[in-house]
Amino acid sequence: MMKVMLKIAERLAKRCQHNGKLSQAHRWVALGLSLIPDRDLEQVCHFRNIRAFLWYLEGSKENFLREVERVLWTSNIFDFEAEIAQCHALLGIFFQDTQKNPQRALEEYQKSLEIRIKLGMRESCAKLHIHIATALKELGIFDKAKVHFFEAQALTRDRRVRINVILELARLQRFLQDFATCETNLQNALAAAQHRYPNEVGDCFRELYRLAADKGAHREAHQYAAQAMSIFEKHDYRAKVDALVAELKEKGYMHLYTENIGNTEETKS
Repeated sequence: MMKVMLKIAERLAKRCQHNGKLSQAHRWVALGLSLIPDRDLEQVCHFRNIRAFLWYLEGSKENFLREVERVLWTSNIFDFEAEIAQCHALLGIFFQDTQKNPQRALEEYQKSLEIRIKLGMRESCAKLHIHIATALKELGIFDKAKVHFFEAQALTRDRRVRINVILELARLQRFLQDFATCETNLQNALAAAQHRYPNEVGDCFRELYRLAADKGAHREAHQYAAQAMSIFEKHDYRAKVDALVAELKEKGYMHLYTENIGNTEETKS
């Protein structure tokens, strides 16, 4: 019964995290930690890694680093390899996104990948290949980035991960100004995600907006941005709403959005 309760707490914490409801996610993590028997340090480390990522998403750098360092120290002592791998993956995300240091991020991702290959964690390896590819893209090593995207696609059996691989490939193709291939991949990803994965549907529309903006197709850009915003708002993906509003303002599309669908306080600010 205890294992079932822990699985439920973890699943609900991750669902809330994915939907941007971080305070609710924290409550599920706290519940999970309260249910773990005192001697099960590996489960404690597992839930603390989940909490560390929540703090990262909230921008709480000190709490994030303190938690990851604590989990890494404990996991190294007791040889909790899966949690060691997760710590290195989290540090990779931190160095890539927050510190803007893709080289250090790449080193952390490689450490995590090496452990996960050893443990046979196929799906986790697929996700790491995506992270490695994005770091390589930022370093300008585009051919190797493509190889890792294709590695991820070959490894995963998860439809959602496959969609995200296609999205990342499309982002790279847009960067390289291969607009036709980019659009084809985005439309394929959108078709695969439709009616099943609203987060990815919103991401597809957001990438189609960016592609249209790069091509100077302003009417299309507006339409795609409006569709992305509608989905993010409907499903309460607050972080994505805020980021898209900021991007629309920066690129000069905000007036189009507010004129057509911007009746919320979020868009009026």
